[in-house]
Amino acid sequence: MAVAPRAPPYADVTAVQLDPTCSGSGMVERASYQLGGAEEEEGGAGGGGAKLHAIAATQLELLTHALSFPAARVVVYSTCSIHPIENELVVAAALRAPSVRAAGWRLAPALP
Repeated sequence: MAVAPRAPPYADVTAVQLDPTCSGSGMVERASYQLGGAEEEEGGAGGGGAKLHAIAATQLELLTHALSFPAARVVVYSTCSIHPIENELVVAAALRAPSVRAAGWRLAPALP
């Protein structure tokens, strides 16, 4: 990561919006294309293919980095993917990371 969270001016950042590169499976144009062979190559609807695992690993690295900004109080993570491996599973893995747990991060409800 090129940005050092503890270095000025980033040390004072209180909110981070992270919209990482994803498979784009939630985009209508991509979804209709993937209903054929492309989704099957990536592991089907569950999203277990090697390419999705590589994308999710990068997303996890980015999210963990975003959660390391010392003054941050809010981190919003969003993708245009429908695959749990790029969404819920990335967030769950990040929240299990020792550095994230030590910082006290927790999941907050998005809707009332």
